[in-house]
Amino acid sequence: MALPNLHLIPRNMGSPLDEMISVGPGDVLMAMSFPPYSAETIKALRLARDRKARVILLSDSEMIAPDIRPDLFLQVSTHSTYHFGCLSGAMAVLDCLLAHLVQSGGEAARARIAAYEALREDYGAYWQPKLPKIRR
Repeated sequence: MALPNLHLIPRNMGSPLDEMISVGPGDVLMAMSFPPYSAETIKALRLARDRKARVILLSDSEMIAPDIRPDLFLQVSTHSTYHFGCLSGAMAVLDCLLAHLVQSGGEAARARIAAYEALREDYGAYWQPKLPKIRR
């Protein structure tokens, strides 16, 4: 949307590999994986590496599987006080990265975001609460 060459995969319920048919040396794959580590994500990381794409990994451990060697590793903790892992650290890192990408995209990125939001608003994509009826 804001950055035409930034793609989230998978875009649907398919496998990340379905979207990576043309990944190659000019591409960067940024992957996130936390315990239990996704086999699909590990396969996508291996495919990107085999195709000479650069790899960024956001995870709690650099050793998520054999032969996964990212170009850049961003470690975040998933420790929490309850049974499930906490992803708030990962979300904070993603928020910072996205802000940097949009800033780097300059006015063109900001204009695309504004156009996207205007289009969604014009076509009723957002829920609008109705005011309650007042009886007299």
